[in-house]
Amino acid sequence: MTKHLDLDPIFLIAAAETDDEIGAVLRTHLLTEQFLSWFIESKATGDLAKFVKVPRDFKAKLNLAVAL
Repeated sequence: MTKHLDLDPIFLIAAAETDDEIGAVLRTHLLTEQFLSWFIESKATGDLAKFVKVPRDFKAKLNLAVAL
């Protein structure tokens, strides 16, 4: 069962619109990584879920999301 993704657009904008540039990059990176994990879990269902696990590193998550 896939968990619900709760990414409010206002929250995303607030995470990016700060004076702290490094913090903004880190926050948006973490939110993007959450989205990729949710996307992979939602697409890898049924028999595919036995073989597809969510990777730990960002590049592997992005590559797997593109492949799905």
